[in-house]
Amino acid sequence: MAVASGLNKPTVSGLAETYEMAMTVLFRLPFIACAEGKDLLPYQWNRVCRARSLKTKATEQLDLIPDNRACLL
Repeated sequence: MAVASGLNKPTVSGLAETYEMAMTVLFRLPFIACAEGKDLLPYQWNRVCRARSLKTKATEQLDLIPDNRACLL
């Protein structure tokens, strides 16, 4: 993420900020996935939310793999 943030010569504060951003994303993902699984988000009846849901994004990524049966094992 340091490279994605444009930190060519990262400083301690820049790396700390990048670390905090990464942790925020990593800790939010399970909560969003759980909320989708328990139908707490409107992705079942809202077309825009459904297009952006984690399940939809994961399925789209899986479809990009030529032989995705190997990933399901």
